[in-house]
Amino acid sequence: MLLLSIYPGFVQHKNRVISRDGDMQQNRRILIVDDQQDLREQLAKLLLRSGKFNETTSLVQGIRSRLVGSREKEAEDGTVAAKTVSDVEYEVDIAGQGEEAFEMVKKAQAENRPYAIMFTDMRMPPGWDGLETARRVRQIDHKIEIVIMTAFADHNQREIAETIGLPHKLLYIKKPFQSEEIYQLALALTSKWNFEETEQIRKEWLETLLRCLSKVKTINSASINDIYSTILKSLLSFTGSTRGFIASWAASGDWELRDASGLEWSEAQDFIRQNVERLRDSKTTQQLDGKYILPLKRETFSAVVCIYDVVTQSDPEWYKMISLLVMTSSEVLCNSVMSSTMVRRVELNHLDLAVKKVTELESDLLDRIIAAGTDTDTIKEEITTARKRIQYIRDTMDMVSRDISCFPVTEVCLGAVLQEAAKNVGLRFNTCRIDMAVDAGAELKTRIAAEPLRFVLETLLTNSCEAVIAAGRNTVGIKATISEQKNFLGIHLLDDGPGIPETLKEEVFEPFATVGKEKVGIGLSASRIIMEKMQGGLFLDLAYRNGASFNLKLVKPQQ
Repeated sequence: MLLLSIYPGFVQHKNRVISRDGDMQQNRRILIVDDQQDLREQLAKLLLRSGKFNETTSLVQGIRSRLVGSREKEAEDGTVAAKTVSDVEYEVDIAGQGEEAFEMVKKAQAENRPYAIMFTDMRMPPGWDGLETARRVRQIDHKIEIVIMTAFADHNQREIAETIGLPHKLLYIKKPFQSEEIYQLALALTSKWNFEETEQIRKEWLETLLRCLSKVKTINSASINDIYSTILKSLLSFTGSTRGFIASWAASGDWELRDASGLEWSEAQDFIRQNVERLRDSKTTQQLDGKYILPLKRETFSAVVCIYDVVTQSDPEWYKMISLLVMTSSEVLCNSVMSSTMVRRVELNHLDLAVKKVTELESDLLDRIIAAGTDTDTIKEEITTARKRIQYIRDTMDMVSRDISCFPVTEVCLGAVLQEAAKNVGLRFNTCRIDMAVDAGAELKTRIAAEPLRFVLETLLTNSCEAVIAAGRNTVGIKATISEQKNFLGIHLLDDGPGIPETLKEEVFEPFATVGKEKVGIGLSASRIIMEKMQGGLFLDLAYRNGASFNLKLVKPQQ
């Protein structure tokens, strides 16, 4: 083992000679290979000393600054404090044989701490010579800059280049050389290595960015949830991350979780609950509790992407690229949401016309059946069912079309409204019993229009009963939770039925979306509209698999 610890300013640890001042951020790692111990140590010291403060240079710079009026800041002792090109510090390793150098390069590659330069002597008996050493090293590290040092001319430069390969990363210098030559080579070649590495990384970022932008700008889906999911996946892909979620700001005054990747929905929802206002107020990318927050905002729209395991880069080009992806995602998402809203309004207008037409046709059919005199028990039952369906359609459209201000606002107990809705539905379904359990917030009171809220609750409970009846059961369990948050009141309904088919979940609030031919499929779409008119919201938990899970949000009345 070499002992260089007596040399001022340097320490020796195994074969590595390092400056006490520490490493620079860029790769300034250099490997020196020479069979003569004094030469490799002298060269190592020469490179390490090149980064030390030079009093003569500092004095010259100080005089120059006074003469030409330079604004470089002077230290208290009169020297110039600004760093110069010579203030580059290197991390230098040394090896006495080519085989040893090869293993060191191999280890550096495995640790992801590659060398930028290898200075190697040509003749190093009894092992590999410099040519063989460089050839072997080049096989495992294509990026390293190699400098061949020799005092002999027994190999021509063309032969060396052909044997080692990649001549643009190969230099040949003869001994003896001046210290300035080594300074310039070390500075130029490490700078060249870092520049090429930076450009390669930026090229990879750009290729990833273009793929992500292409996916975001060419989303071919009518489902808004697919758009949210694509944007989340694109941002995760660009940042090289695996865990994150995307949420949008709802009219109810709360965040609605849209998609999550690599983590449970409950984990994302917990984070949202704990940071509602901070997420709402975020306008630029920021770190929050160790997570990277990317706000997607436009004038009338707000969403946020939260990435859990991102490693941000110090390169400003990386921030420019991710900013472009965020802005594009915001624009696509905002336009999609606005288009979806317009489409839904058009669909509702069409729905109103279609329902009126269906009602007229069914009424006409009933009149003709009765007039035909086929008044059997079966026909009577079909007539009764058809009339109930027509009446349901009329009641639903009437509820949707009425202005919310038409309904009286009173102070009600939300638990009582929920129990009343369950009782009304139970009376309509004599073949299905509702087991209702309100596990929290049963006594919570608020001022609200109770009639439209009751209609929405009855619609949800009716769907639960119909689902379990279709599954051959006669009892449905409903677990209800009523909660009070800062800006809203919440009602969470969880049933133990067969749940909503995966193929229908994304369109469950669209008009005519239903799993049964005998059903109309307008209840949930009408219920969401009613809740939005009440400045609240109705949401389906897409991740729940053991039944149906709905959340109702109600804005708290002004005090």
